[in-house]
Amino acid sequence: MTVLHQKVPPSAAAAPATAALIPARKPAPYQIKAPTFSGKALDYPSFEERLTEVMKCHWDSYIDSDRVSILSEAMMDPSAKELVNTYASSGYETALKQLKERYGRNSVIYPKYVEDLVARSRYEYDQESMTNIIRRVE
Repeated sequence: MTVLHQKVPPSAAAAPATAALIPARKPAPYQIKAPTFSGKALDYPSFEERLTEVMKCHWDSYIDSDRVSILSEAMMDPSAKELVNTYASSGYETALKQLKERYGRNSVIYPKYVEDLVARSRYEYDQESMTNIIRRVE
């Protein structure tokens, strides 16, 4: 005997549709492993590069205020943290732009590289270190 219509329990029939309606849980902003920023201009380019990579992975998971919280928590320097928090209401992009304006401009970074180069040349002459500094300036 062939059964043409099999009765399916309501809970089993509704399960796939219900599961599709439940959004995947996103990690809390404090769970993101964002890079930290020391507040030193020499550290800003690598911080910005690492932060961009992390945020690319999680961009769609967070609203703008979460992104600002992640950025604020990444600041180890009180002055940098204050800057981010000052522009928090304007959004993540604005806060990041202000960080770049203060710490990431070439006119801020290059003199720091030169200072670092001069300080190293006085105390140690390590060709590999000097080459790395010159590459960063280029």
